[in-house]
Amino acid sequence: MPGESSSQLDGLVDFVTPAIFNAYDAYGWLIPAVLLTVVFFGLFFLACYLFEEIPMDFPIFRGPRFIFSWSREHWGKSRPPT
Repeated sequence: MPGESSSQLDGLVDFVTPAIFNAYDAYGWLIPAVLLTVVFFGLFFLACYLFEEIPMDFPIFRGPRFIFSWSREHWGKSRPPT
């Protein structure tokens, strides 16, 4: 009996593992894009706080859009093929 349960568990792991890696390969770029966006906004507001002369009406939303598009375009290009 113990052999059957372990083989079912192995089958489940063999089934789930590629799905997790495929989801990571497809949508893993979101994690660094979100982190870079948070850093971008943090640095921007820190600079605005430190230098009060910086106008707040220039296109701030170019930053996050650029970060997300750059992350998506370059995701997986630096990794060796599997």
